[in-house]
Amino acid sequence: MNHKTLEKKVVAVIAEPSPIAIMDTTRQVMAEGKADILKLRLDCLDPQYLNEQTITQLKRGLAPYSLMVSIRNVRSVPEQNREQEGFRSGKHDLDRIALLRKAVEEGVQYFELEHELRRNFFLLGQTPTQVVILYSNLHGTPDFPKLKEIYADVIRQGADQVIFETLVRDKGKDQGAEDKANLIALADAVPSIERYRPLTIVGRGKYGRDLNLELYNADKSSFVYGVVPSFNPLPFLTKKRTYQEMPTLDEVNRRIKK
Repeated sequence: MNHKTLEKKVVAVIAEPSPIAIMDTTRQVMAEGKADILKLRLDCLDPQYLNEQTITQLKRGLAPYSLMVSIRNVRSVPEQNREQEGFRSGKHDLDRIALLRKAVEEGVQYFELEHELRRNFFLLGQTPTQVVILYSNLHGTPDFPKLKEIYADVIRQGADQVIFETLVRDKGKDQGAEDKANLIALADAVPSIERYRPLTIVGRGKYGRDLNLELYNADKSSFVYGVVPSFNPLPFLTKKRTYQEMPTLDEVNRRIKK
């Protein structure tokens, strides 16, 4: 399999505090044709809304659209990032897994689960929902052999889509060159792996900000992510509630190769 066979998608990352806000933002994004998939960060909901009824409400209210449901574990969101990302959930893993199962039952197109938690999640029977397994390391980027080892482990866990999200560090004033080279080497290597699954690489931090977009434009990344700001009727109160070092959806749409 080569890079040209990738089914590439633009993913809008939406992190809102209520189901109504999610639906309003989503409809605006989709009316403007800016995304193929809507990634709903449900861990950013006010806790009162993080329940099965909300998942049913969102799936039915957004039925025409392709949805990816994500409920991040508190351990995968560094404490210093929680406020800027809008993270609110402190749910136990068993509760999170029950909600993800509900999303699958409702027929969402994708659900995302962290690599280290996949072993505790089992789907019974066949389902059209694609399993997106996220390897997240916001402390650094492993070397190339370790990255390949982790990718192989993610595949063994039953991933349909693989996401690598790592911090790109400045090593010896190289402005992230070494970490980016290792991630690019992984993107180049995985199509020749026997049990290949599409890979998306997201670089975090100052030096990794544009890596996802660059690899997407080079046909080496399946998804490209764009953050959707939260909106407020008073413009001076508007703020982006998700990753501040990632491109906005508008920026992604300006910069992707058509």
